Amino acid sequence: DAKRVAKFLKTDHHELYIKDQDLLNLIPEIHSYYDEPFFDSSCIPTYILSKFAKKSVKVALSGDGGDELFGGYNRYLWGERFSKFNSITPTLLRKCLSRGLKIIPPIIYDKLTYRFQKMLGIHAAGYKIHKLADCLTSIDDNDMYLKLISHWKESNLKMTNNFIEKHRKLSSIPKILDSTLYKMQYYDLETYLNADILTKVDRASMSNSLEVRVPIIDHRIVESSWRLPKKFKINNGETKYLLKEVLKKYVPKKYFDRPKMGFGIPLDSWLRNQLFDWGQAIIEETDWENLFQIDKSFVLNSWESFNSHGSPSSTHIWILLSLGAWSKNFSL
Repeated sequence: DAKRVAKFLKTDHHELYIKDQDLLNLIPEIHSYYDEPFFDSSCIPTYILSKFAKKSVKVALSGDGGDELFGGYNRYLWGERFSKFNSITPTLLRKCLSRGLKIIPPIIYDKLTYRFQKMLGIHAAGYKIHKLADCLTSIDDNDMYLKLISHWKESNLKMTNNFIEKHRKLSSIPKILDSTLYKMQYYDLETYLNADILTKVDRASMSNSLEVRVPIIDHRIVESSWRLPKKFKINNGETKYLLKEVLKKYVPKKYFDRPKMGFGIPLDSWLRNQLFDWGQAIIEETDWENLFQIDKSFVLNSWESFNSHGSPSSTHIWILLSLGAWSKNFSL
């Protein structure tokens, strides 16, 4: 897709195909660049891209911030829908629906649909169904947002308590933000953009001596985006509506009219194949109880279940592996 756009715009297009060995060499050391547990697996392609870009340029531009300012995340769509549904549906009925969906454990959902998921490229359907069920019982937008963005529950990873408390303090957001979309954007700007996205890019790029600028979060653009009516952000189910309308002036819609992909990697496949031995060693050798107050049997069972049935998801497992890998680099 990027190649087609570059060809249309007549810009220089560079491609890099990584080998298994490149991956195996990078994964053990990637956590040392962050100085703290960091769970976003897109730091891997970001590091690889930064290293590749450094061969040609000293400074690069990033488009980060566009999703947060102009309503680009799929969770904004789902958040608005859940909020509307919850507001018009009696609490008792929502609780019954939630309980009905959660009668079947995630692992059973995945066992029943595993082949179907592989055909469609879907992962951890059981987990997503249970997340949907949790959102049905949300008490307000803040609670729903936490359920949408969280992976492990508090009962599984006690160390998530600090993160959750930080979000709860954001419940006193400006009253002028009277819609679910605006509230979620506010949460993301205060936490996700700062603590994840910008941190990821800054450390991955600077570890390769590449400077990355982020023009879209210039304060004038940020201020202007907050003055826009919602219809310019999400319009009839289309996210980042205004940015796409501007883009149409320069690139035909057929080149960018496709599902949102993010900057993900085939983590599910890598953890089962190229990275299996590395992951197995992390899972078995980390002192989970003393370092992180996590029951080791829970970690072992999660790893085994992931490799057998795909539940919990690769994202869940990556969080655990990141903790373990980080502990090998830094003493606590």
